[in-house]
Amino acid sequence: MRKSMKTILAALVLATPLALTSCEGTLDDVFGEWSRPSGNTNTDPTPAVSNNYMEWDGTALAAKAIPTTGIQEVTDATTSFEGGFYIVKTDVTIPAPGILINADTKLILCDGATLTVNGYFEDKSSTTTYSLTIYGQENQIGKLIVNAPGGCCGTIVKDLEIHGGDINITGSTGLAAINPSGDISIYGGKVTATGGDADDIMTGGPGIYCFTGNIVIDGNAQVNAYGGAGHISNDNGGYGILLQSGDLTISGTPTIVATSGSQRNAIDVAGTLTMSGGDVTATAVGNLGNGLECTSNPMAFSGGKVTASGSTGADLGIDGTLSLSGGLQLYEAATADPTTLAGDQTACTKQYAIIK
Repeated sequence: MRKSMKTILAALVLATPLALTSCEGTLDDVFGEWSRPSGNTNTDPTPAVSNNYMEWDGTALAAKAIPTTGIQEVTDATTSFEGGFYIVKTDVTIPAPGILINADTKLILCDGATLTVNGYFEDKSSTTTYSLTIYGQENQIGKLIVNAPGGCCGTIVKDLEIHGGDINITGSTGLAAINPSGDISIYGGKVTATGGDADDIMTGGPGIYCFTGNIVIDGNAQVNAYGGAGHISNDNGGYGILLQSGDLTISGTPTIVATSGSQRNAIDVAGTLTMSGGDVTATAVGNLGNGLECTSNPMAFSGGKVTASGSTGADLGIDGTLSLSGGLQLYEAATADPTTLAGDQTACTKQYAIIK
């Protein structure tokens, strides 16, 4: 006997759902390889599962398969990283004293998960030997929040690589948020680094500080670096980004916002500064400090846009020798939003400057 269309439709509605693949299943389908709270909600309310993390391949962020073995899940009981892959699958809060990084570590922040560290997040070896690489997933909404305790920077490692995630790191009083002994490379995601405020003894800490290493910012990363605020008895705040001896290279399409605390430069580069793309805003706060300073070597700009403003003490938007190519020109003025083409295209002489 032929069934009616109504009977067939009723059977379909009541039927057990088909088994889902590891790309659209429950969070337990694949160990350590889920996330993305955005499944096909029209047909199945179960959050979608992603087996991939995003890694910079030299030209773009590309999906890489998460290892199925040798990967450890971060939990509330985690006190150290001992090397290899670690994954944050759910909301995790690490209390003081924090997490020690005891070997080269790769950390995956799953979309929809948050790792909060209320303590140190660093390599405490005497030589700062170990490096940390942080990855996000497709939507780059997995979060890392680090609130450094007194006497600690937000994170100290050898080399720091960030390929994705939403990362917010705050240094303690007078100390940097991000302070590796080696290089910093940022290729994707969002990074917010806030230096610790000054007190009556210590000046404000930088948002991002490289003592001997270099900084590379590429891809479509969003970087916000804020120097710590000054103190009533010590008006010296922190640099937004400070390279004590190394080079700063900016390419791709990143967005960079650097703001100093009082009496400091927003971006201060002791080595060379090379920029071929992106959008940089550098703002010095208070009555002393340049927006962007690189006086040891010429700054080479071939692409992108820079908006820089010196402090209210009429310091310079950009301090240093400029080398412009790719059709870029320098505009400067004593007031904000300059539209006047600078007569000298190799040096800024005003408080506000734009290169575009």
